[in-house]
Amino acid sequence: MAKSLMNICESVNVDGREYKINTDFRVWIEIERLLFEKSSDDEERLAKILVSAYPVLPPDPGKAIEKIIWFYSGGEVCEKESGQAPKAPVYDLQEDFDYVWGAFKGEFGIDLTSEKMHWWKFRVLLGCLSDECFFSKVVGYRSMDLSLIKDKEQRRFFERMKKRFRLPGLENSMFCEEKMAENLAAAFD
Repeated sequence: MAKSLMNICESVNVDGREYKINTDFRVWIEIERLLFEKSSDDEERLAKILVSAYPVLPPDPGKAIEKIIWFYSGGEVCEKESGQAPKAPVYDLQEDFDYVWGAFKGEFGIDLTSEKMHWWKFRVLLGCLSDECFFSKVVGYRSMDLSLIKDKEQRRFFERMKKRFRLPGLENSMFCEEKMAENLAAAFD
């Protein structure tokens, strides 16, 4: 989550100069897809990310990408989790957009198809969704540790739900912002 919505930003500092950054959550849903996409053409993907994030591109693409990762993360630096394997994602904002739309409409009265919203505000509200909304239930099914369920009927139910709501293409995804940052930085070497 963003450190504080009191310090919400509209620009980032790259090499001592402020650059306006696109803050619209819709743009960042697409950037997120590009950031986590495993693609054979990293240069094209990086170009799309840079052009989507900045109206005017900073001269140093490596530092510009660092600021994109920082902004994407809500103004925080990705903490290293030593010795732990990255966890598979339990939602995909593009794939799950209808569920997210329904949750925002139901809980906050916000129509995400017409609302303009800063990416950080969107992230905060996403984290505030109740456990009772359908999106949260789907995320719960996906993240369920079936080894902890002893009752056979319950286990079968959750196995069906995991299968029904599984995200496509996870075998090719990167699961952590740190790994994503490393892969993007390697593209500039």
